[in-house]
Amino acid sequence: MAELREKLEEIARASRLWDSRVVALQVTDFKESTMEIRMLVSASTAPRTFDLRCEVREKMIAFIQQRYPEALPRIRTDLQDERAKPRAKAMAH
Repeated sequence: MAELREKLEEIARASRLWDSRVVALQVTDFKESTMEIRMLVSASTAPRTFDLRCEVREKMIAFIQQRYPEALPRIRTDLQDERAKPRAKAMAH
């Protein structure tokens, strides 16, 4: 968590949108296979805050993908099986 907090602070400091008031990272939930984190940053107006949050989210995801790719959730599906379901239903009628 310390490395994620440091990266969040680095991203906020480098952004022209950040107003230097709030930057925080908290673990808000922890389940068997996932951990939820909350990142807080502040800007001088609501539109700037929205843009800053988007910037932070994108850069943090890129950082996690680069450094800890195994930490991101993965959902796999077999598209071939999914495509066969509608045909199987149609054939049953």
